Amino acid sequence: MEIAEPFSKLDENNRPQGLAVDLIGAMLEKVNSKAEFFICPFARCLRLVEQGDADLIFGLIKTPDRTENLAFIEPAFIQSMTKVSFYQLESSTVEITQMSDVISLNIGVQRGALHFDEFDNNKAISKIEVTNIADLIGMLQKKRIDAFVMPQL
Repeated sequence: MEIAEPFSKLDENNRPQGLAVDLIGAMLEKVNSKAEFFICPFARCLRLVEQGDADLIFGLIKTPDRTENLAFIEPAFIQSMTKVSFYQLESSTVEITQMSDVISLNIGVQRGALHFDEFDNNKAISKIEVTNIADLIGMLQKKRIDAFVMPQL
């Protein structure tokens, strides 16, 4: 699992906790099983599941490509995760209202994450990949990127 608050975080003893941990625990309790959590960046977590080295990943957006190799629990816990927003500093002078607005910007993305086809497949957009959400926020604060894209919560 990736550390991604509020869904998952580590407590003061470095034990996983949060909504994802609670939901996975409740689901596995019904089949008389327990989870062993492995903390990793999102892209590595996804690769582990695709290779069969991990059994479950939380918060994955369902796409036709992913359904070829992975099984998804239905109904999805969060339906709005396919809606995304571009996050910018309040002081930004560029208003992002359409895709053409991001062409001249450096956009931070989380490595391995999918957002929407028009964005993901557009080679004209400068995408800067990082391993986690905290790095995206830090890069934005240091003005190393102009904005980052993430699912709406």
